Amino acid sequence: NIFRDFFVVEKKRALGAFFSRAQQRLKDMEEEYKRASKRDLSSRVSQSQSIGELIAAARGYMENEEYNRAEQVLIDCLKFDEHNVKVYTLLAQVYKAQGDYDHARETFEYILHLTNDQDASIYGSLANMARERGDLHTAQEDYLKSISIDPNNHNYYLELAEVYRILGQYDKAQEAGQKSFVLAPSNPKILDFLIENSMLLQDKNRASEYLKRLIDVNPQNGKIPSF
Repeated sequence: NIFRDFFVVEKKRALGAFFSRAQQRLKDMEEEYKRASKRDLSSRVSQSQSIGELIAAARGYMENEEYNRAEQVLIDCLKFDEHNVKVYTLLAQVYKAQGDYDHARETFEYILHLTNDQDASIYGSLANMARERGDLHTAQEDYLKSISIDPNNHNYYLELAEVYRILGQYDKAQEAGQKSFVLAPSNPKILDFLIENSMLLQDKNRASEYLKRLIDVNPQNGKIPSF
């Protein structure tokens, strides 16, 4: 199939371009370290340090919102293991936190290449990022991909339901919400969603059923609605 072959070639070309940019980024940063008069943790690390220690250091920088330092440490990790999925995942999160959505998406997509498109959490991250940017149709597609890989994760169904509701597709939102409820029947967030969506569907009886369930599982909830 000529279209399938074209898609495969283009995907390989895009992944190759991303890796080339990553390698160039690494070279550029190494040159920057050499020119710096004072080196930070990233440029002082010895090869005796484990990747685990470097990752812990990067997480610390991320918690303190020192994203440039976190990026530097993570790229140091890639010197030792250029296919480390955990490192790439943290790197994507750094880019996202900086508002660099293009690099974040490229990095997540490279992780999918490394995992043979079988990491549901990465599709979930892509979906969340698309949703934050208002690209709801892409978010919908990526949540569906997450579900196809991990059909027992109630969060993916709920997040998909929320996207459907924003799109005004209340029937689909209810269906996805109910699937989430089956997997986690005592989750107050899911019940809240189903109550509100049932009201949007003008299904007061169903809303009342979910309300009773919510009262049973969370009687202290101060947000419990009344009809």
